[in-house]
Amino acid sequence: MNLVRTLILASFVMSAPAAFAQSVPQLDAQRVATSFLLNLELEDYDGAYELFAEDVRNLMEDQAFRADMTRLAARLGGPSRERRLINAAPRSAVPGPNGEPILGEFIGLQFETEYPAGRFQENIMVKRESGEWSVVGFFWAPSSL
Repeated sequence: MNLVRTLILASFVMSAPAAFAQSVPQLDAQRVATSFLLNLELEDYDGAYELFAEDVRNLMEDQAFRADMTRLAARLGGPSRERRLINAAPRSAVPGPNGEPILGEFIGLQFETEYPAGRFQENIMVKRESGEWSVVGFFWAPSSL
């Protein structure tokens, strides 16, 4: 199973547009984001949960995350048929829960993904702390592209 996951992840990274592949931090951030998405597709919710930053895990219980992702998987109708990175944007701050900016090294990644239920935009925000990238935010929305 790990070999399959590695091969799928490699295909996502290798299919990234050249503009995204030029930046090592963006490539590392993309690897974490696609690992998160693949874990969700493989229903490895514990693996996806472990990719969250510690602050996020402290705010969200793993059982609640698992239940939410099970509902999302039902809504999407099954594994993705196609996923394409359409944007990777570095940021030095993101809005915090109280409206105050949270400073740090962030990259927002946006994917256009086709599921059995239709096309969706997947937005993943990752943050680098102590040299490691972790997921700090994500959402899915029907695609407008």
